[in-house]
Amino acid sequence: MQKHLQSGMTFIELTIMILIIGILLAVVVPNANRWLGRGKEQATKSSLQVINNAVQEYQADTGQYPQSLEDLMHKPQDLSGWNGAYIKGKTLPHDGWNQEFVYKVNPRGTQPPFELYSYGDPTKEDGRIHAE
Repeated sequence: MQKHLQSGMTFIELTIMILIIGILLAVVVPNANRWLGRGKEQATKSSLQVINNAVQEYQADTGQYPQSLEDLMHKPQDLSGWNGAYIKGKTLPHDGWNQEFVYKVNPRGTQPPFELYSYGDPTKEDGRIHAE
């Protein structure tokens, strides 16, 4: 009578392999989230810079700041000097977390003349990202 050996893994080998995979995941996942967060922040800063430049160009052409970011894409009524669209595309850009940017015109003579920012990562209490 011959005994046939079956190839495979023992329960101990399987347990050790699962433990190793668990340790690797515990190290990789938090770092991956951090890397993704940095990418979203960089994308947000880049979009803020594009919008900030468009607002400055709008002001140089019209002598006033847009009342909303929509004014950068569609000419407001009774406005002279508008040479837009200052932002190309069908919709306004969003931040890295797919949220709309915040834009507010401050009263004339106030510094800065407008505010432009993203609320940033919604999981952080105050993660605002401002245009530089």
